[in-house]
Formats: sequence, C-alpha cells, structure tokens
Amino acid sequence: MSFAVQIETGEKNVSLITEWEDAASVSLRERLENILLKKKIGLPVDRALEEIGYGEDEIRMMSE
Repeated sequence: MSFAVQIETGEKNVSLITEWEDAASVSLRERLENILLKKKIGLPVDRALEEIGYGEDEIRMMSE
C-alpha cells in the first residue's frame, strides 16, 4: 500500500500503520462476560471497556 500511496502522491517517505480487527463475531453477552472476568482478575473496568472497543466519551458517560 505504501508503494501505491507513493505513486499516487509522489511522496517518497510514506509510513502506514495497520490496525487489525478481530474477524470473529462476539456477542454482547460474551463481551460483558469478558469485562466481568477482567474485573475479577483486577483490571480496572475502564480499561476492560476500552479493550472491547468503547471510546473515552462512552466510558466517561457509563461511569457517571
């Protein structure tokens, strides 16, 4: 992809970052169970929510 961007833009030093998503579908129940398990082993709830994809604003709203 960086080569394609170089050709398209003419930029020589192109750096790209790949962000992978889990291909497996996970139900809401499974996500909630994962949060509970992580909380049980000592992970802060905010961190567990962040790990399953909630943004900072969403987490802040849930914490109020």
